[in-house]
Amino acid sequence: MVNRNGRDIVVETISGRLWNVQDCVGFYDPLQYPLLLPYGTYGWDINTHDDNGRDVSCCDYYSYMLQIREGGSSLLLQGGRLLQQYIIVDNYVKTESQKLRWMSSNQEKIRAELYQGLQDSLNRGVNNAGENISFGHDCDMKPKSGR
Repeated sequence: MVNRNGRDIVVETISGRLWNVQDCVGFYDPLQYPLLLPYGTYGWDINTHDDNGRDVSCCDYYSYMLQIREGGSSLLLQGGRLLQQYIIVDNYVKTESQKLRWMSSNQEKIRAELYQGLQDSLNRGVNNAGENISFGHDCDMKPKSGR
């Protein structure tokens, strides 16, 4: 049985086994878009790094791939409506999924920052979020007459 979500691709191997390909794997793009990537160009995956060893985000990777370069013709950029599907739909969803995966795997950091702000407020003695708000002397919050 294959564990599959709505964006995964199921491939049958030579031995007859079913193999689940998730969208965060580098060979997902050439399997999904063989007309845009006919040479099987390996796409972005979770372990993509730049030359300095830093992680490359999904958004940064596709921004780099879609740059128009002088003297070169990109088969990818000549894809027309298929390119629009590839970029606007699939890669947008892939980018947002990456952000959600990061949030899910970094909950301790996120929650620590949230609770630190709460702790700071308690240490200052602020009980009501609106009690220390000041609009300054030039802000008139009264309703205008005649409107």
